[in-house]
Amino acid sequence: MANNSNNEGIDYTENKDDDENDVEVGTKWESLYIRIARMRLEEANTKRFLKAIPAKLPYNECKEWAKRQNMWQSKEDWDAWIDLGESLSAYIPSDPESYFTRQGTWVSWEDFLGFEE
Repeated sequence: MANNSNNEGIDYTENKDDDENDVEVGTKWESLYIRIARMRLEEANTKRFLKAIPAKLPYNECKEWAKRQNMWQSKEDWDAWIDLGESLSAYIPSDPESYFTRQGTWVSWEDFLGFEE
């Protein structure tokens, strides 16, 4: 039998379809990987955002702010003012005792409001 150098009689369309299917499947997998990576990044960002503690002023600066306001004589005065719906600066905690206790810097309400015990 003679060698057919021009490959007559061979049907390459089946191989082309397989290659196109492989490319299509490969594209689908790549798209899936991208979507998974995007979802992981979004989840990590959400976790980081939810764990982030709003920035507050340090204890001494909050204490100075409270002293300058000269509006409170006790914890009860502070709580009543907060209960009235008065809004603080975003940098001042509405419950300074619990916030600064967690920070390890809380001394007392008298110290915070500028009165000696």
